[in-house]
Amino acid sequence: MIGLTLVLLTASPVVRVGNTCPPGYMLRGSYCIPRSEQTRPAVQRSGEYCPMGYFTTPNYCTKFP
Repeated sequence: MIGLTLVLLTASPVVRVGNTCPPGYMLRGSYCIPRSEQTRPAVQRSGEYCPMGYFTTPNYCTKFP
């Protein structure tokens, strides 16, 4: 089986899913925008599990510190 690895060095805006944003992000229209440069990168969750190195939050996967 081939694994998928996501590499994000800095947090980027993500498309909002539902009415929440990942930890450290704030709502701006249809997007969740990082609050600061120290915000952990996040991606939309697809499926039940997050990629290695990420933890599950509602609708998102957020990078471990």
